[in-house]
Formats: sequence, structure tokens, C-alpha cells
Amino acid sequence: MPAYELFLNQKELTKLNFYQMVMDLPPNERTCSRFAEQQGVSVTTIYRNWQAITTDLHKFIRPNEQPPKLLEACSEPPEHDIPAARYAVYLMRQSLVGDFIRSVLTQPQRSLEDIAAAHGLSAGTAVRRLRPLRNFLAHFNVNLTYSPIGIEGYEPVVRLTLSQLIWQMGQDGATLFPYAEKQAQMVTKQLQDARLVVKNCPFLRTQNMVAIAMLRNQQEHTMPAFQPLHKVVQLTGYSGVVGARPGFVVRNPHDTALIHLETLLVGNFHSEADTDLQRFVQYHNKCRSACWHLVTGITQQARTLVGYSSSHRNKVLVGNMLAVTVAIDLIGHNIPTFDPIALGGKRPTSDSLERMLKQLFATLPPSMGHFRSLANTMIIRYIPLLTSVINLGVPTVGIALDPEQEQQVYSAMIEIARSVPSVQIVNNEQDADIVVTTRLSADPHYFTLAPQSRSSWLALEKRVHDAVVKKSSLAKCPEIAYTVIERGEYKHEQKDKTDGTSSHH
Repeated sequence: MPAYELFLNQKELTKLNFYQMVMDLPPNERTCSRFAEQQGVSVTTIYRNWQAITTDLHKFIRPNEQPPKLLEACSEPPEHDIPAARYAVYLMRQSLVGDFIRSVLTQPQRSLEDIAAAHGLSAGTAVRRLRPLRNFLAHFNVNLTYSPIGIEGYEPVVRLTLSQLIWQMGQDGATLFPYAEKQAQMVTKQLQDARLVVKNCPFLRTQNMVAIAMLRNQQEHTMPAFQPLHKVVQLTGYSGVVGARPGFVVRNPHDTALIHLETLLVGNFHSEADTDLQRFVQYHNKCRSACWHLVTGITQQARTLVGYSSSHRNKVLVGNMLAVTVAIDLIGHNIPTFDPIALGGKRPTSDSLERMLKQLFATLPPSMGHFRSLANTMIIRYIPLLTSVINLGVPTVGIALDPEQEQQVYSAMIEIARSVPSVQIVNNEQDADIVVTTRLSADPHYFTLAPQSRSSWLALEKRVHDAVVKKSSLAKCPEIAYTVIERGEYKHEQKDKTDGTSSHH
């Protein structure tokens, strides 16, 4: 289930999906009349949708300007080059759910009635809009309160939940906590200088963690007696490199320990040469920790079960899985997972891999039995790491390039096409699933590409993705390349006929 469905109602989802479809069209086909013809609806309907989206985008990008009026059946919206994922972030931030989450941190005195009134809704409708989020968080013993508003539960899990939800709304760099931003930036820089956060964790993401810690402390939601900071940095391999501890760390050691673990939980090791990765792996390898035994056991069984691709780098995989394992083990509770997806569509996973992981956790020896209660959270985070390096037998799509093109264009296209996932360049057009050309062609076997158009390349990627899905008999993936809650984490199904907000697995 895409995470933005926790935020957006049906009307907002419709706008987002509509905009994604527009982005998939070649620029010369982005007219109201042409799109209406393709969709089998009236030009007026298309015009109204485009005008609503254009208004949104101008509020987002040029908030002090009046949005322009579109002429009927004319050109594309002026801001058509804004990625659909960025539009999704804006809609999430403007939604009632987004307002609720931010207000929990900045205006906890508000009631749900206040928020509903600000959005022109009844309190009952507001409750229905929040239901998918409430049901999702209930799996982690995190509860929403409405009068006044709040998020309650085990405080470390609440902070991790808020941090991830805030990250969903602020990935475009928008200022979400103006009054705390300057101080949070300063503390984040101090934590980086003291080597108390993982260096590859985005600065803005760490800044959000710091701001949330400050705001929760101001509201007297203090951290319990969490893991000692010295123990945390020892288990993550940082004890020998931590510098002078700034005032925030001295005053808030438990907050710092959680922030350190959360930056590790992101799993951002990319290179075997990373010194942080080397220290971390060497420490657990040397002491043969329970986390080390779990991770190496999983990777060995995964290698036997499905094999690794030739591009596999063992230390990177082990390091990231170990980071996830150590962080969750120290936190000691199941926590929500919101993983950003950078590519246009979720990579297919292996059912046998998922079954293997569940069986492995179910048969752990008594000395490692404490991992069983955390199995769901760990498996949800393991699968994307493993599927990025294992060979799942995903079919390839054969692409041929139309030879009746200038050599300059032909050479550029073949180099770019080689970088598209699941693509194999074939010489014979008869053997190809798609023939790419710059010529205008009505043949459905051909794909007309405008090399200078980013949207045209996105449309080609979508065509390739759909061909892979068709070949592998996989269920169609979400079209918005944003954030996905991995399978198995959201079980509740419901359909609110009154509000139109749906949540499904």
C-alpha cells in the first residue's frame, strides 16, 4: 500500500493519479482535447482537473502569485515538469492528516474539531480521514487522541513514528517547524561534528529527528530510561570516534541515543570502503554478537535459496542488514516502516525469500529467541535490502532501436536505454517487445521518444515496467513513485463509503 494513501482522501488521490497520467504523456499530446479523447471523458472534465492541479502547483511554487487560467483545450499546465512524487509531498502536507501530524508537535492544544473546521469539514469526517492512519499505527501500540490532539504510546516508538511521518511530508525541504528550525540545525551540525549520527543520513532527516526531540521534550513527553548512550555507540562501532559532546547531548543522552539509532536504521551504507561500515562490521564479527549470527545466517540461507546477482557486494548488504538489526534490537519494539522508493515502481520480491525469513525467525535457538517478537519489523526492512542484490529471475524487456535515425541520436539512445532496469538491447525488431524511435509512428509496437523530454523518458520507463509486470504475471505496482509500506505490515482493510477514503493492502 502506498504511504500517501494514509494521508490523502479520494479526491486528492484522484488528482495525484491524474497528474501522473499527464506526466506519462509525450508533451505534444498534453492538451485537454487529446487527453479527453484518450480517457473517454469530456474536455470540460479534463479542463477542471488541470485547473485544480495548476492552482495547487502555483500555491506550492509561487504562493504569492495568482494561478493562471488555462484556455480550454490548450497547452499543458505551466508547472508540468514538477515530478508527481513532489506533488504528492505537497498534497500530503496540505491534507487534514498532514495538518494533524504537524499540529501534534507544534499546536498540541488544538482539538480535532479545530482542525476539521480549518479544512471546512465536520468532526465526523475528520475522524474518518484519520482512520487509515489510526488503524495502521495501532499495530505498533501507537494511538491517536483527539481532544486535545496527540499521539501516545511508548515514547521512543512515538518519536520514530513522528520522525518518519514528518519525513514523508518534508522531503522537498519545506520548513515544517519554523520556530525550532534554527536551533535544530545548530544541534544537528553539532551531532555531525561529534560523530554521533551516521554521516550518510540526510541532514534534513536528522534535523527533523532533533526538532521532534526538542518539541516533545518541551511538551513534557520525556524519554524513558532508554539504552545508555555509551552502550549504543559501542554496539554501532562509534565509541572510538565520538568527539566532544555538545550541550544537547549532555542534557539529553537518551534522546541522542535514539537519534543515533534512527540514523543507523536508515541503512545508508553504500560502499565497502566506508570506514563507518568497516568498524561496525568488524566489531560484531569480532565479538560474534547475536545480531551478527542472525544476519550472517540469513544471508547464507538467502544465497542458497535464490542466489546473488553478479553485482552483489557482501559487506554492504551485511552492513545494512546489521544496522537495521542492531537498531531494532536496541529499541526493543516493533516500529512503523516507511521506505522511500526512488525508482518508478516497486521491485518484485520473492515469495520463497519471505517464507524463508519467517521460518528462520520461527526456528531460532533459545539464545536468540528475543528476536522473534521483532521479526515483523525486521523482515519488512530486510526484504528491500535483499531483493536489491538477489536474482529474482525478473524477465527482461527486449528493446530495439529504429535504425532509420541519425547516428548521433541512435548512439545517444542506446547508451541511455542500457541504463534502464530490466532492459535488453536486441538487434532484430521482430524480437523486440518495444521499438524505440524518434519518428512519429502510429504502430503500437513502436514507442516515439522525444530525447530532450524528461517526461518522454518517464513514459518509456513506465512502458518497460508495464511490460515486465505483464511478463512476470505480477500484480500492477502503484504508479506514483513515492513511498510504499511494504507488504505484510498493513493488514486492515476498509472502505469508508461516506468519505470516500479507502485503505487496503
